[in-house]
Amino acid sequence: MLDGFVDFVLEKVPLWGVAILLILLCLAARRAGVWVRQRFHPQSPAPPESAGSDPSDYIVGAIFGLLAFMMGFTFAMAMDRYSDRRTAVREEADALRTTYLTASVLDQPSASRTQYAVRQYAHSRIAPEGLWNDRTEAALNESHALGLRAWQEIRAAILPIRDTDLATYLVETTNDAISQGRHREILGRTHLPVLILDLLLVYTIVAAGVLGYIVGPERGGARHASTALLVLYTAALIVIIDLDRPQEGMIKISQQPILDVVGIMDADRDGSLSRPPPAPPN
Repeated sequence: MLDGFVDFVLEKVPLWGVAILLILLCLAARRAGVWVRQRFHPQSPAPPESAGSDPSDYIVGAIFGLLAFMMGFTFAMAMDRYSDRRTAVREEADALRTTYLTASVLDQPSASRTQYAVRQYAHSRIAPEGLWNDRTEAALNESHALGLRAWQEIRAAILPIRDTDLATYLVETTNDAISQGRHREILGRTHLPVLILDLLLVYTIVAAGVLGYIVGPERGGARHASTALLVLYTAALIVIIDLDRPQEGMIKISQQPILDVVGIMDADRDGSLSRPPPAPPN
């Protein structure tokens, strides 16, 4: 049940909601740690702030040092996925552009019909912003249908010339565009392992509780510093979650390569790329 709740929070709750929830959980865990100290060790108050080094300081340092290491490791994984998704967008855009330009070499009316189908498919490859939901799923299914239609148009166009190099090259570029699109979809749905995120969240909350237990109720300055520390660690965790969400939050995968290709295609609605060059002057 806990895993299902954590998965729901990480995948369905907006990023600002996750941030508020994590901060509240950390503060509540710290308060719980203070309560445990007061309840079970009322005769062992925390040393004053003016005192020298205390063994508890080393404990706090070790706990949050390990937490920082775990966050750094997870951040590196999230950055790798973010970089792979950006690369996938660029590669799909290049494949779509190559397919569109290659289709312009076909004879009319095959060139116009094929380019129109590829243009419609390219428009559907612009990923919408926001969390994955039924609307996003419907848009993806429509994109698959448009991709199938584009392939059918290309297949009909190359059947009469299927033994030529042009037909072979057009099939290769079309398959590459569709394959790159599927690869991009897989990357968009491939997130950090749930177990790692669950462990990181639980460790952060437990660390907040231990911090509250060690700081205790009497160290006012230390309480303020511990609050700032928890906020900073929560912010780092939010950045990791944000990197793991392709189109929601503050860090999104830029769709500019696809937008640029769609702009080129839209500017060619009159079919200027598929027209034969003008005859040279006499």
